[in-house]
Amino acid sequence: MEPTELLGAVRRFYRGRKVVLVGQPLSQYARQIEALREAGAYSPFVVASGPGPGPAPEPHVDHFMVRLSTASHTETSRSTEELLADPPAALRAALDAYDPDGTAIVLCEANITTRTFCGRTIADAQPEVLTRIADWDEEDLLWESVGVRRPPSSVVRSEAGELARAHERHDLGQGTLWRADPRAGMHVAMEQTRLVREGTELTRAARWARDHADRIQVSSFVTGVPVAVNGFVTADGTAVLRPYEELLFRQDEHLRFAGCSTHFDPALTDRERLRRLTTEVGDYLSRTFGFRGSFHVSGLLGGAGFVPHALVPRAGSVMGLMSRFLPWLPLVQAVLIHGGDAAPRASELEGELLQHLEAQRCAAIAIHTAVRPDPDVRTLWLVRGETAVRAAGGGEHSDACLVHSGTGGDGALVALIAGPAFAGVGESLAPLVSEAFALADDRWGTGIGSLTPAGLLR
Repeated sequence: MEPTELLGAVRRFYRGRKVVLVGQPLSQYARQIEALREAGAYSPFVVASGPGPGPAPEPHVDHFMVRLSTASHTETSRSTEELLADPPAALRAALDAYDPDGTAIVLCEANITTRTFCGRTIADAQPEVLTRIADWDEEDLLWESVGVRRPPSSVVRSEAGELARAHERHDLGQGTLWRADPRAGMHVAMEQTRLVREGTELTRAARWARDHADRIQVSSFVTGVPVAVNGFVTADGTAVLRPYEELLFRQDEHLRFAGCSTHFDPALTDRERLRRLTTEVGDYLSRTFGFRGSFHVSGLLGGAGFVPHALVPRAGSVMGLMSRFLPWLPLVQAVLIHGGDAAPRASELEGELLQHLEAQRCAAIAIHTAVRPDPDVRTLWLVRGETAVRAAGGGEHSDACLVHSGTGGDGALVALIAGPAFAGVGESLAPLVSEAFALADDRWGTGIGSLTPAGLLR
């Protein structure tokens, strides 16, 4: 289906605008640059984190290369914040040459809270409500207001004895979740959370807590499939998509996020219950904070139903996945926040995006590693065998491909490109992803280590 209504909203907002794109490798902006041109915007100025794999956008676009820390999602976000706050003089000069009157808008598509860049509005910056929702008391009030009961928790000082006692109090047999005080820094992709069971994990987690936060929230861990749902708050309501799988893995007490998959399908009753809950959350955000834009609810779907562990007032990972076949989708956030009458209605947004999400089952899978490849890119073709994922033999039809590449910063990524035969509709990808990354470790010494799916399947 041609998304005429949404494209119309995008074109009304971007027509005649200058746009600055910040933070991704240059080659990854190719389709977005074309979408901006089709919307009637000026050719954008790109602040790129490196050239990236693949060809640069054509025809040539003005750009400036910067170095960002890419060792983790959190480091990338913090490095981007530092760049926005204090860019080098040469970048300021190049930006002023592109936009001498300072009227361009900036798009970051990152987990940042900075509101301006060299005096220019960051149009897709996270809303100020983010800092309020991150507060545990405010978060508890929200869940209570929409009728959600969560596992019991305690907030304690980052002191080994208090942490151990809270762990013992809340451990129901599967361990406890530890979340660092949000004021200790930005939380991205569960990297400031620990899943603690016993023994050495408890000792290491207490040491981490002491070094990273003054307070820790300790709560009971309830097993299930990690899932999330995206919502979009507009002036006239909340649009909601369907649940998707978050690829979350345990590694000792660490939780490692590796992307998302839309192959997974919960039972229809669970799906509709999750969509209703997300609608209620969006309506609460709009009514209480005047919120506009995208958000997502993350949690675990298990035998006890859905247990939320985070409300994140920004786009979820599935948005990046959908932008592969809807290149204009990253442009929508700024339209929702600043578009006014140009913004789409909730029913239009929901109807069109749901159809695309159902029609395009796919996954975005990658994990950070400090081990850079030599040569610059390595590939390994995979087959889903009868009992395990394995390397494809010569001339054998493959189901997926592992790619180990640099990020343009000081880290690297191992990505898994899954073909349509790699997973069936309704299936969790987590066990297959774990096997594939083990092959990458064995073949290339990537240093990822053993990964165990964070939740138990229903």
